[in-house]
Amino acid sequence: MTDEPPVVIRRLSYRIGDRRLLDEAELSVAAGESVAVMGPSGTGKSTLLALLVGLDKPFAGEIRVAGQDVPRLGGARLAAFRRDRVGMVFQFGELLPELEPVENVALAGLLAGRSRRDALAEARALLAEVGLPVRPGVTTAALSGGERQRTAIARALMGAPPVLLADEPTGSLDGPARDRITRLLFDLPRSRGCALVVVTHDSAVAAAADRTVLLRAGKLVEEPALIGGAR
Repeated sequence: MTDEPPVVIRRLSYRIGDRRLLDEAELSVAAGESVAVMGPSGTGKSTLLALLVGLDKPFAGEIRVAGQDVPRLGGARLAAFRRDRVGMVFQFGELLPELEPVENVALAGLLAGRSRRDALAEARALLAEVGLPVRPGVTTAALSGGERQRTAIARALMGAPPVLLADEPTGSLDGPARDRITRLLFDLPRSRGCALVVVTHDSAVAAAADRTVLLRAGKLVEEPALIGGAR
């Protein structure tokens, strides 16, 4: 048993060509805590998420997610880590439009080796949790932007991963839908005990996080003015 936080970054460095996106950056996110990462476009916010799930390798430093030394994982171990330990929400959902929402959510369970019956049962429960009713025959393509993001969040929760990552999850939504998805997303660490890291350009979204850090000159700098925003 360990008291290590689900997300730990120590002295993390990464560069593309002669551009240093991360320069001995540090970050720790506890279970039940949410952190928003802000910064101008091109500073490396999405790269940070890619490093957390092992899509990129750091030049130096340590990345531990859900107890795993991510840069040292490879092959089947890395695939299993992404499948079982991390839930991911993207800006545009990245759902299969021809499938119904419950099928999109259940697919994550099927890929993890769950039976069809169990995967569908959990998918229905997760859709109810995020406030999206199951409507047989209605494909994901017919949903509104907010409904698609609710589906994406439900899919990310399949299997109860200890870490949730979200890359501009409200970037394609209008004001009311943005606010609803923001409340839903930032309530999850408290209700489920997971760690949440959200990359966003939107200060109103970041204000809902327990903490906000700015990615500035390769460092992750805590922004006191945005800590403990509206709930």
